[in-house]
Amino acid sequence: MPADPGAAPLVLAGGLAALAATMAIGAWLLATGALALLPLGLAGVVLVVAYTPWLTHHPLACLLAPGVGFGPLMTGGAATAVAGALVGPAFIASLVPLALVSGLLLLNQFPDVDADRAVGRRHLPMLWGRPRAARLLAGLLASAYVALGVGVAGAALPVGALAGLATVPLAIAVARDALRYADDLPALQRAMGRNVGVVLGTPLLMIAGGFAGRLLLAS
Repeated sequence: MPADPGAAPLVLAGGLAALAATMAIGAWLLATGALALLPLGLAGVVLVVAYTPWLTHHPLACLLAPGVGFGPLMTGGAATAVAGALVGPAFIASLVPLALVSGLLLLNQFPDVDADRAVGRRHLPMLWGRPRAARLLAGLLASAYVALGVGVAGAALPVGALAGLATVPLAIAVARDALRYADDLPALQRAMGRNVGVVLGTPLLMIAGGFAGRLLLAS
């Protein structure tokens, strides 16, 4: 899109086709009896349709929408599709990607403040300034690990999921650089790359640790 703005109609068509396919799959799952998916599916469709024209103009909604999509809707929804009912532990686990993905979007908005302002978007780095938004990023990163720890302590998540804590040093580096270089956009590039590693690595390690723990118990 940045390289070829004229591709916008094609991109829109692709997005609508993907949404239609997703809705068709959801309808099939509902027809098989997974009715618990209905509120999650409707919320997901609303989020996708409303994100650009409406949600990006409301700072808190803009912050939380991606995390809600990747967290409760996708993580919790996947578990619901498999189990045929809402699965409490999955929604507790979903708090981790909720915080991490919202933090990913938040940091990625730092370089886009001027461009987003020009098209009418409103998000927290724009309204608060990058240094204050960097403190929020640090809080989101911390809250992801707190949610993981609380989930394990409350027996909602397996002990093996604590493998996700292995990304804590990387997350600390992300928060440190975001706080130190909030207004130094070239210097932020390293933090943005590391943040992707935190967002992808933490859930992957949680899953791997959980499966490894099950295998040990079964052996």
